[in-house]
Amino acid sequence: MTVRRQRLVARLVALGWLLAALGAPVAAEACGAPGTPCDAGGGTYHLALPDGPGPHPVAMFLHGWGGRAEATVANRGVVDPILARGWAVLAPQGAPRRDGDRGGAWNAMASAARRDDVAFLQAVLADAAARHPLDRDRVLAAGFSGGGMMVWRLACAAPGAAFAYAPYPRDDELTTM
Repeated sequence: MTVRRQRLVARLVALGWLLAALGAPVAAEACGAPGTPCDAGGGTYHLALPDGPGPHPVAMFLHGWGGRAEATVANRGVVDPILARGWAVLAPQGAPRRDGDRGGAWNAMASAARRDDVAFLQAVLADAAARHPLDRDRVLAAGFSGGGMMVWRLACAAPGAAFAYAPYPRDDELTTM
């Protein structure tokens, strides 16, 4: 390595340490990687992207009561066929039901004591589209059980959030879709 190249590398390393010391988000691109949640609107979400440059249409799936967004994107039997069709899978995490709870629930009944999940879901969609090549004009909001109830609430409270809404009551319907 030439002396000039060594100096350049040393300067880049020093710049990296300086940015890290100042709190710059040097690892922001990890958001959306498998197993790595993204933060938005007072909560988190997981994302699975199809191959190709995008922009990709989005299937936003809301888990049922006690569910986890991470488990949603890990469900290969559901996610892989969606990705194969060029759609991204966006899985927001419901708010914890109690302290220390890893599962979540949706504020489908609009309780003032809980997170405003309509605002949260809109923030998730905006954040995901800002970070990744997603088509905000082609969002399908789907949900199971309590997630299905939240899809109904989103459709009524923010009808422009998605172009289609698909709530469903039972998980055995997934295998016949």
